[in-house]
Amino acid sequence: MNENSKSILLVEDEAAHAAAIRRAFENAGKHVTITVAGTLSEFRSITAESPPDIAVMDLNLPDGRAVDALTYPPESGLFPVLLMTSYGNEHVAVEAIKAGALDYIVKSAETFVEMPRTVDRALREWGLLQERKRTEEIMHAAEVRFRSYFELGLIGLAEISPDNKWVRVNQSLCSMLGYSDEEMLSTTWDRLTYPEDLSPCLELYVRLLSGDQDGYSTEKRFVRKDGGIVHTIVSVRSIRLPDRSIDYVVASFQDITELKHLEGQLRHSQKMEAVGQLAGGVAHDLNNILMVIYGYCSALQMKVGTDSRFRSDIDHIYAAAERAANLTRSLLAFSRKQIMAPKPVNLNDIVMNVESLLSRVIGEDIQLQTTIELNPLTIFADGGQIEQVLMNLATNARDAMPEGGMLTIETGLRELDESFVQAHGFGALGEYVFISVSDTGKGMDADTIKRIFEPFFTTKEVGKGTGLGLAIVYGVIKQHNGFMDVQSEPAGGTTFRIYLPQFRGEKIDDEVKEDISEYPLMGRETILVAEDDPSIRELAEMILGKLGYEVILADNGIDAIEKFKANCDKVDIIIMDMIMPKKSGREAYQDIRRLKPSVKVLFISGYSPDLLQNKGVLETGEEVIIKPVRPMELARRVREILDRRHET
Repeated sequence: MNENSKSILLVEDEAAHAAAIRRAFENAGKHVTITVAGTLSEFRSITAESPPDIAVMDLNLPDGRAVDALTYPPESGLFPVLLMTSYGNEHVAVEAIKAGALDYIVKSAETFVEMPRTVDRALREWGLLQERKRTEEIMHAAEVRFRSYFELGLIGLAEISPDNKWVRVNQSLCSMLGYSDEEMLSTTWDRLTYPEDLSPCLELYVRLLSGDQDGYSTEKRFVRKDGGIVHTIVSVRSIRLPDRSIDYVVASFQDITELKHLEGQLRHSQKMEAVGQLAGGVAHDLNNILMVIYGYCSALQMKVGTDSRFRSDIDHIYAAAERAANLTRSLLAFSRKQIMAPKPVNLNDIVMNVESLLSRVIGEDIQLQTTIELNPLTIFADGGQIEQVLMNLATNARDAMPEGGMLTIETGLRELDESFVQAHGFGALGEYVFISVSDTGKGMDADTIKRIFEPFFTTKEVGKGTGLGLAIVYGVIKQHNGFMDVQSEPAGGTTFRIYLPQFRGEKIDDEVKEDISEYPLMGRETILVAEDDPSIRELAEMILGKLGYEVILADNGIDAIEKFKANCDKVDIIIMDMIMPKKSGREAYQDIRRLKPSVKVLFISGYSPDLLQNKGVLETGEEVIIKPVRPMELARRVREILDRRHET
């Protein structure tokens, strides 16, 4: 501030003293504005209207003492105050300073002459006091903000001493680990670290203390007070003194336990999907083999008749093929490529229909109890597959109760809302029909629960379990757009809960099946069979040839097109494998249809029609038959398509 702008309020009731002080400023060449007040009330009136840069006050005034108008500490006031008195007294000086005076002056001719320098010195000291005050206010505000950020932070924050002790922790970290503030400060971070993570974390911390690095970030696990495991991302930074020694360490802790849980679910889902694709491929190849076994078994059965001594052997081969076909259906169920025949069904009816069979499966030493919802529980599902789910779960429960127990099946209706999805980590909003299967068996630990849906994982003895039962259940439920949940603990039994979307559409009447046994199977038409498996080609030629058809064979998509071009006028129907080398059955048929739009096709595949349509391989309305197909079933389907062509 410019010296010319200085304003001095002189509070002095003796005119001679006031005049002497004014002359001292004039003689010193100081251009200041001096306002004189003779009483304490005048002082208060003037300062209320326009505070001066500094006030010089006599201690004793006619209407009171100057100390009564001061504030302490001095820098908390609006301006500095110098107190004057006519006699020197240590007690009075202390009183003045304690009351808030910046300095204490004993009146004399010399002090009046020195007053300009005294005022300059006081103003400089006042400026320093104000600067310190502003700095302290800034530091205090910063401290308040820091404490607010620290205490109210959404992530865990801590100050840690070089000897691993918690110096300060915020509430988020306490809540994360389940300890109180006092409990945290009485221990060290390494004691709360998950044992397997301690060694690498100590190595990083030692490097930090040695000065090799100033900070690091890493994933680590802590053990909560209740024994639970918390996954965190820890970011650590060192705060060093001027000599580079560690003063303390600051650390942040982000809880990623839920993220780890979701990552585990994703990895599990990806693994299941990969194994499912493998299972689907294996099942597809097995279906080709089984189709050949079915075909030649049927041919042998017709040749030997019912009275032949070889008939029993052939029937055994056929029955083994049936069991193998069931295995492929299980693999396809796991891979979610199983043939589905969904329709509106009442879940309660499925449970009641299978109840007697379940009783035989679980044995007499296990009691079966069913609690069925009174109202119909309609789902759009393949009833046979849902029955298979119940059978697998019942078998699993039986094996968990070798000494007997209780198996409880319950059905009901539940709405999955946001809270359910957040709590369970799965599901989609909507109304679901649920079925729970509970046993009183030996239960499972957390590690086993994580793996129960993995294919070929089993806790049973070698030779007593395939490890596919629950994997198949998982595949079927996923294929029905449902969700599963399992709750279990050692010696506490197990409960499986299955949620399937409730069906809201109109009820579909049971289909009236046409009696195709009345169809004549013989024919004289020409059939082009396109199949890359030579065994199936030979089988088709044998079956259809015996029925009177002329059969033309092709071993891939391009060969099928060439064979059709050469026999375009005589080919009445094409039996086309969907998946073939060089050109797929779908692509080959599109080329053939350009040559002859009226030609009929019967696609053959190991996958279900709905899956083929979803992949865009099969168009709606096109005919498809699923491997492994029995010889007479193939002959009937061919005859049906040809007869419909003649009718149109």
